[in-house]
Amino acid sequence: QTGEVGGSFRDLMRFEVDRTQTFFDAGARLPSRLRGKLRLEIRLTWLGGVGILKKIRRLNYNTLVHRPRWSKWELPLLLLHALWKR
Repeated sequence: QTGEVGGSFRDLMRFEVDRTQTFFDAGARLPSRLRGKLRLEIRLTWLGGVGILKKIRRLNYNTLVHRPRWSKWELPLLLLHALWKR
């Protein structure tokens, strides 16, 4: 394994990431319409998903070699961000 993916795979991943981003963009205002615990849960889901899409882009769509994930240090920051944006 060379550590790189081919152009076709990269193009497919770019298409899917962009497509998924449109869904997240469409739902960006949903958390503000909710209350209580559900609002926080949906906000965390939204922030986490958008963040993973950014990580995939930074990996240049090479997800077969490197898995995009939140580190144990990033997770508390994600929670703080979700709480701050309530």
